[in-house]
Amino acid sequence: MTSDDDGLLRFNVFNKPVVLATETDSGSVAGKLWSVSLVLLDYFQKLGPETFADKKILELGAGVGLLSIALSRAGASVTCTDLPSALPMLDENCEKNKNADSGACRVTALGWGVEGFEESGIAQEMQTNGDYDYIICADLCYDESLHDILVETLQRITGPKTVVYLIYIDRMNFDIMLNVKLCEAEDPEGTDKEFRIDMVKDTDYDCLGVEGIHFYKVMYN
Repeated sequence: MTSDDDGLLRFNVFNKPVVLATETDSGSVAGKLWSVSLVLLDYFQKLGPETFADKKILELGAGVGLLSIALSRAGASVTCTDLPSALPMLDENCEKNKNADSGACRVTALGWGVEGFEESGIAQEMQTNGDYDYIICADLCYDESLHDILVETLQRITGPKTVVYLIYIDRMNFDIMLNVKLCEAEDPEGTDKEFRIDMVKDTDYDCLGVEGIHFYKVMYN
């Protein structure tokens, strides 16, 4: 990663350039590039582009869009989501990185919880295109009051074979409670399916000097 005089961040991702605008001085949570995203990006690059080529991916809380854009560079069809207030920068960054030699990167608003899901176009997208292969959740757990609606959202966007990459920094010792709520969540359709949470071993990824990382793969049993 390098930074130019124009304030843009530049990356080489899967041997392709990515350029990002951020809002480091605005106080915006969504406008910052968080260190956990760099850890997950490094992990994805080591898996290789073939892991994600032609896959359907959704990112929750995409922020400035680094991971979504990177995965599109690998040839994935990516839906990057965030709250409406975060979409202008997300749109801008996706536009900056449009490339005929990449997969698609579509930006859309998605509020968490049952109501947010029903108001979005995600249900229709899933009916049309099928379940997502991967869901990306990078550093979304910093506010405990959001855990319940995050679980409700994951229940609705996770298919039988979907893999959810969940990574975060446990800043206040309550972030881990999200895992408990995922394990205890009852299926809204009344079936007996439950989430399974597998820890990614710290020997399988580089923390890049970031402390307190929790990294999991979440799937339905």
